[in-house]
Amino acid sequence: MLITAALFLAALFVAYANGANDNFKGVATLYGSGTATYKSAVALATVATLAGSLSSVYFAAAMAQAFSGVNTLVILASRFGLPVSTTHVSVGAISGIGLANGSARKDVISGILAAWLLTLPVAAILGALLYALRGFFPLS
Repeated sequence: MLITAALFLAALFVAYANGANDNFKGVATLYGSGTATYKSAVALATVATLAGSLSSVYFAAAMAQAFSGVNTLVILASRFGLPVSTTHVSVGAISGIGLANGSARKDVISGILAAWLLTLPVAAILGALLYALRGFFPLS
């Protein structure tokens, strides 16, 4: 029970630290282009961050282990307004742990690379689809 609670709190901390730094990045183009108002862009960013944090509960055990020391740096950098790439920090931490253990963690690293390569075309397709449907779901 204590481990479950600790993992849940760790997952919430990951979501908070990541959201504090990255919340608006996903919708900045919507706001900057005038497609969405500031209020609707913040609402979309909040919903997306909430969905991500809720889904992270599923992955909480692996995330807590993989990101145990990373979040302190992310939260401090966010607090002081320093630029942070949580993706690069996470990949670097996972790769560094694998190298320190004498293994390349090929399965983890190849999974990360596959996700990076897959997200670009998926995002482009979903973006084009949402743009085509924008008349049905006005954001402003």
